[in-house]
Amino acid sequence: MPTTQQPVAIITGASSGIGLGVTQALLERGWRVVATSRTISKSKELKPSPDLVLVDGEVSKKETAIKVTEAESSISAGSICWLTTLGFLFPSRSSTTPRTTTI
Repeated sequence: MPTTQQPVAIITGASSGIGLGVTQALLERGWRVVATSRTISKSKELKPSPDLVLVDGEVSKKETAIKVTEAESSISAGSICWLTTLGFLFPSRSSTTPRTTTI
């Protein structure tokens, strides 16, 4: 992929939730995106394109970080934005049913 002056974002957790929504919104606005999650290549919503690189892997692992930065370098000629989305599971004090909070 040739590098361009288009803005580039790296989005972790891009296969669902906030990460997926941000990825889609940035693509619609002309950004190039490196999207990563454990199994993003199986995504039904995201397909690789000149503006979208999908990287499978656990983001906390060095191998994945290397793949992501290599993918970013292949499409970026300038500055980037990195967005990490996380989901947390907190036990609820009022019941035994846990609740999920996304930050």
